[in-house]
Amino acid sequence: MKKKDFERIILTDEYISWLEEFSNKYNCFDTMYFVHYYKNVLPERDIKYIFLLEDFYQELEIYFKQSSRGLLKNNNQVFELENNGECYSCKKVEPTNEETLDYSKFKKKYLKNMNLNFDFLEERVFDSLEKSDLEKIKYVLSNINGNTLISGVGGSSVVAEYLKRVLEEKNKILCERIQPRDFLYKNLANYSNVIATSYGGKNYGVDISFQNDLNKYLFSHSEREGITPIKYDFSFPNERSFISLAATLIPMSILLYYYSNSKQLVKDILSKTKELTNIKAKDIYEVFSGYESSTATRYLESTMTESGIAIPIIHDKYDYCHGRSTTTYNNSENGIIYFDNNKKLDNIILEEFKNYKNEVIVFKSKYEDSIIDDYYLTYSSMLLTKTLASNKNKDLSDVDYAPIVKKLYLYKGDM
Repeated sequence: MKKKDFERIILTDEYISWLEEFSNKYNCFDTMYFVHYYKNVLPERDIKYIFLLEDFYQELEIYFKQSSRGLLKNNNQVFELENNGECYSCKKVEPTNEETLDYSKFKKKYLKNMNLNFDFLEERVFDSLEKSDLEKIKYVLSNINGNTLISGVGGSSVVAEYLKRVLEEKNKILCERIQPRDFLYKNLANYSNVIATSYGGKNYGVDISFQNDLNKYLFSHSEREGITPIKYDFSFPNERSFISLAATLIPMSILLYYYSNSKQLVKDILSKTKELTNIKAKDIYEVFSGYESSTATRYLESTMTESGIAIPIIHDKYDYCHGRSTTTYNNSENGIIYFDNNKKLDNIILEEFKNYKNEVIVFKSKYEDSIIDDYYLTYSSMLLTKTLASNKNKDLSDVDYAPIVKKLYLYKGDM
């Protein structure tokens, strides 16, 4: 069985459900003798899943204190799993005072895995495109008129940036992406609407964004009473990740569908965009960008900072013409990420880099329409951060974050 197929039966609880049912029926089985004596009476699925006990045990082994035996608990049932050197066995046993691994804790940790979440990223997007009421979303979005403020933090700030670009181009309105705290200081008199982007829709930043008299919209997987919903849905098991991957790409994909009216365009970009390899991860990256790649840039800045895989320095291309090249010139160890539109300025800057020792990663524009291209560049940037994290033995889904993170994340007070 392929790794992704095995991940799926863990993700959906299919394997642990089978283990319970099979153990209730046979109490004890192993990967050698049991199949030998029962192979003519067992369904093919049972035989396949018996042999998967070895893969399952090897994943659990990371969490067991002993390498040859461990107790696993699920739904008040306890299983003794053992590797005796010749085969793997499972036996249903009575609850004991011995240290026992809770399956829910194992699964929670197992799913916080960057490679797993990238494996299922496309499927999560496609699932949401099928399960969401896209016509209702299009109707709500198409009826937003007037100057609009769009808020979002972390991964949702990436969605907010893309929403700003889509509405400005599609609806022909003026939009501004701002941080929730800015609502406490900004003069809101010139604006008609506020759209909060948030996967959960219930954080303090959303509360702050809605403490005004503007027309209020929530672009989210959830709804709030009294707020116009722009709600997307899905049936695929939820992502567990410190860095928002599906929670960022799902709403962005819905926005691309609203803009282009094409699910196939989304699928083509995701299926044909390849991960960059043979990259030496740097500690500092200078990112060269502009309005046309602002969403991809927002993703890189947010992800690099939140995950700690690198320190980003963001350069506007023309701003770089006014002295910022000093940093690149004097810091040859800095990596460079360049969004290339093949303009004369791009060619001059890229040619200059040949005189430096910096490693240069170039993302070339693929689509003439910059709204579509920014989506493509954002997904390309996601794949790049996966490579950089892997090269540094870090995990975007399971980040070694500072102890104060949870305290600050739950903060609800004066700002």
